Amino acid sequence: MRTYGESELLEAASAFHGHLGPYLVLGLKAGELANKIMGKDPFKMRAEVFCPPKPPHSCILDGVQFSTGCTMGKGNIAMHPSEGVKVIFAKKGRSLEISPKKVIVEQISSLKRGAIEDMSRKIYGDSVEEIFDYDLKPSETHKTNETVHSAGRGPKVSR
Repeated sequence: MRTYGESELLEAASAFHGHLGPYLVLGLKAGELANKIMGKDPFKMRAEVFCPPKPPHSCILDGVQFSTGCTMGKGNIAMHPSEGVKVIFAKKGRSLEISPKKVIVEQISSLKRGAIEDMSRKIYGDSVEEIFDYDLKPSETHKTNETVHSAGRGPKVSR
């Protein structure tokens, strides 16, 4: 997979997604954190994304896909409808749960349309400690050979 500089990454992810938005950036940052802590491997990592099933919250999925290489086509990303937003990455018996801090979600919710790109760039520049709560732990429930539901819909895919 190609490695991008910061400005290139935001430009490429925006082109992939269609625009630059804060939930896309949260997905990018969460994926980058998972890659850093667990090691980047788009075939062995799994991502379970919990969020409301519509934009803007569901845009986090595209950021996670773009930064980790976990994709719908490979069946190693799944979306679960939820009121809150969090991502659980799993690889080699470990799981990393990442949730945006409440203050970040509140700031995003209060954005005016003209401020979306500026806020997105600000979030990308912030440290992970400023924007996320996260926890790494051993995992018995997230194994790479388990059955997954593609995006929470459709047929089961065995890995």
